[in-house]
Amino acid sequence: MAELLKKDIEAYRANSDTQPDWDIVAVLPDDTVKRIQVKTTFLQNKSKNNSVDLKDRYDFLVLVVIDEDEKFFILSKDEVEAIKGTKLSISCKSKNGLYKVKDEISPHISKWEKIA
Repeated sequence: MAELLKKDIEAYRANSDTQPDWDIVAVLPDDTVKRIQVKTTFLQNKSKNNSVDLKDRYDFLVLVVIDEDEKFFILSKDEVEAIKGTKLSISCKSKNGLYKVKDEISPHISKWEKIA
């Protein structure tokens, strides 16, 4: 949410009782409302693929990957669906055992302009 506010995008925490599928509501300058789901994972853990489970109703996913620092990957719901296919979750670690974000996710680093 702080990153959105730094970019002059009006942002609010979602109400977990009535808005369980997203974490942040962003109000754009044209009064369009975007629902943002935020998921965080540590890249260097024992998981083989660092999967994150996703809810159904959202417009954007902000995937926060913590390694030596925090990296933000911003994906539209359509982009997430294309990457995950029929699976219920999206995995972010490459399969060869390296501590590296998957090639399909890497291009989405710091693409905050997608939300604006």
